[in-house]
Amino acid sequence: MNDTAIQDVRARFLAILPDFNDFENPPQVLIDNELDYKRAAAKKARSILEEFVDNRAKLSTDGEARKVLFEVIELTNFLSWRDRVYLDGQLFSEDGMWIEFGNMLFDCLRETPDGNWQEALQKILDWLVSKNSWFSVTKILPTYFLFLWDPTRHFCVKSRFTDRFLKLLGVKPLGQGKPLTVDGYQRVLQTCDDLRSAIPDWKLRDNIDVHSLAWLVAGGWSDVSRPDRPTDTDPKPDGEEKPPVVQELHRPKIPLNLILAAL
Repeated sequence: MNDTAIQDVRARFLAILPDFNDFENPPQVLIDNELDYKRAAAKKARSILEEFVDNRAKLSTDGEARKVLFEVIELTNFLSWRDRVYLDGQLFSEDGMWIEFGNMLFDCLRETPDGNWQEALQKILDWLVSKNSWFSVTKILPTYFLFLWDPTRHFCVKSRFTDRFLKLLGVKPLGQGKPLTVDGYQRVLQTCDDLRSAIPDWKLRDNIDVHSLAWLVAGGWSDVSRPDRPTDTDPKPDGEEKPPVVQELHRPKIPLNLILAAL
């Protein structure tokens, strides 16, 4: 990350939100379309998960594990409908898989921020790779839960979006067609910390603010109607599934002039 890259990111963001001053007093369009729903999701996710993380309640069945985890997944549209079909229909289709993943996840969340969450995350990543998970899912699935559980420290890694953001800042991307590594994820977190330090006048309070900044400058608002797909080198399910029936998800209603400005 260098000064030129930081200034470019600032300029890109201000081209989309010219009336922006800082994240303590953001424009209403940013509150409505990015900040409020992410903060509400983080608060709700913690209320759902704390019974299992802080109070160490045990999952009794696969159905219970799936229900708890999907309740958190459905708080946002971060995981696409393809991701959800893949989790249910392929990755976690065998008996015991939801419980096994859930228990590893809760162990990881319990270690953040000051424990050895890196070792717990490595265990999850090794497990996902052993199950031939889509590489994009190794990135978004564990980091999504980490982000909502502890947005002051963690960041949700959505494969293409995160790589675009890293490249804008002159940071080595994670790379398409590769599973997430702990080292790669720590590089993302360090980039978030460095960015918050590099632009103190913008008063980035946590990684919800960083994630929202990153989403805009990486073209997220212009991509809002395009469904996410696994990368060409990711393992894929056979055939093309239909979208699952899920509850209504947050989908920002972005004014047309702002979408055009982001292109």
